[in-house]
Amino acid sequence: MNIKKLTIALATAAAAISCSETDYMTFDSADSGVYFTKDTLTYSFSVTPIEIKTYTYHVPFRIMGPTSKEQRKVSFIIDPALTVSLPPYHTACGITDMMAHILERYFSPTADVEVTDRLAEGLLMAIIDEAPKVMASPDNYQARANITWASTMAHNGILGCGRVEDWTSHAMEHEISALYDVAHGAGLAVVFPAWLTFMVDHKPAKVAQLGRRIFAIDIADDRLAAIETVARLKAFFKVVLGMPSTFAELGIAEPDIDAMVRGLHKVKGEMVGGYYKLNSSDTRSIYRMML
Repeated sequence: MNIKKLTIALATAAAAISCSETDYMTFDSADSGVYFTKDTLTYSFSVTPIEIKTYTYHVPFRIMGPTSKEQRKVSFIIDPALTVSLPPYHTACGITDMMAHILERYFSPTADVEVTDRLAEGLLMAIIDEAPKVMASPDNYQARANITWASTMAHNGILGCGRVEDWTSHAMEHEISALYDVAHGAGLAVVFPAWLTFMVDHKPAKVAQLGRRIFAIDIADDRLAAIETVARLKAFFKVVLGMPSTFAELGIAEPDIDAMVRGLHKVKGEMVGGYYKLNSSDTRSIYRMML
């Protein structure tokens, strides 16, 4: 097998996935011609430090072309120093997206998953601590390194082991970006608090747990604790990261909510979500919370 070294200067990291031979989906095929599978049940999680600032990830993938069972390995080198030149806005979008990757897995109907719950909470707490340092001092190498490492852990699959994931907020944001010129992370800063707000009145327990554990919210009532959790997360996105919180702040004066709802359910089906099943009336309500 050939090993090629690719340098990634992005806040988001590559997933280390052991792929099967069926049900392929496109991943940046226009540029790379690489296909990853939708089957991510088996994860190859191994991190080999090359030096203090560099980690190597072996990612199996399939090359476009004639049918073949050949797989090659690519060695991804993620150097935090290469993220220093990112503009603050794009850094903030990347941080928002990695937090969303964690939350999509955290909000799960699967019970008794304390280990991955705690891993997710710990990563969110680390990001909340390091993000202000990166935003204030873009050349802070240690903060960049911690953020980059957190981004890798956020989306390499380890947090989803043994649990159903949600991914509603990502799907809803994709419909916004499909219609308007919106950065994915910025869209998620608007969508996720709205989705959480909906959950306050429908399934607040996990939202309350999140707030108690990462924001030290000392409120016994789940609904009230969930309301405070949403407020704290929304404030973090807005005050620390400078992210938008409404359609208007995204630059969308008159959002076509009906088109978003139609597109979402055309792709995802009549019911959407792993944590709580949403119909078109529900998703329309969530979109309206973003006004």
